[in-house]
Amino acid sequence: MKSLAAAIFLASVVASAGCASAPPQAVVRAHAANDLACPGPRLDVRGIGGTSFAAIGCGLSAVYSCSGGGEGDPFGASCTRVTGVTELQAP
Repeated sequence: MKSLAAAIFLASVVASAGCASAPPQAVVRAHAANDLACPGPRLDVRGIGGTSFAAIGCGLSAVYSCSGGGEGDPFGASCTRVTGVTELQAP
């Protein structure tokens, strides 16, 4: 029984590691979909310098700062929203 539990634990660790290896833009898109209440396909995620990314969609925007997730990084990016959610102004 212990070996079955160990096998299940190992499988869950391997599966979660595979999900974690996302590039910064994908992580920002996932966070922004929730933060901006906007479906991922309607979001535009752009690098705005260094490790910062802007997410724009559904009339709202937010800025995120990321670390990791570069080429060869097996753990993927970690991103945090660094601004409030802002409503876009009409031109």
